[in-house]
Amino acid sequence: MTTTVTPTNVFSGPADVWTGNFGATEPPNALAAPGVGWTNSGATAGGTTATIAQTYFEHEVDQVDIAVGARRTKLEITAATTFGEPTLANLRRALNQATSAATKLEISGDHSNAEPNYAAILMQGPGPNGAPRLFIVRKVLSVENVGYAQTKDGLTVVQATFKGFYISPSVAPFVIDDTQA
Repeated sequence: MTTTVTPTNVFSGPADVWTGNFGATEPPNALAAPGVGWTNSGATAGGTTATIAQTYFEHEVDQVDIAVGARRTKLEITAATTFGEPTLANLRRALNQATSAATKLEISGDHSNAEPNYAAILMQGPGPNGAPRLFIVRKVLSVENVGYAQTKDGLTVVQATFKGFYISPSVAPFVIDDTQA
């Protein structure tokens, strides 16, 4: 058996991370820069990772020792990054706060059970054939602890993991787009 390798399908490199409010207008293709409604998050430290987790219920019967089929019962998507620029804008996104030009960030403790501030995250990085690829998660919340460390021998960064949520039957929760025009 001969293996065929297409070298241009092997790629690496960092992605630019953009954040926007839930419902921000998406770029028309992978070559276009995100427009109004998206904010470039600046440098990342350690890259970005999008994880699509699927859980399946397997159809098992007594008569055979292998599952005869399966149905997906859960779909989960997360996008994780470490913002290399710990700006107030990036801290606000990591803490699910509304965008603001304010030079101070304060979070009140009396918002229990309030409707969260959903966002969107867009990663624009390398794809096959040297062309860019877009990975957009359309409705997200930062769902893990947000760390902010200042050390003598390390970068001050903001880590964030964004979980995707259901939108509607006609709008997919995420899109991966290699369209070039």
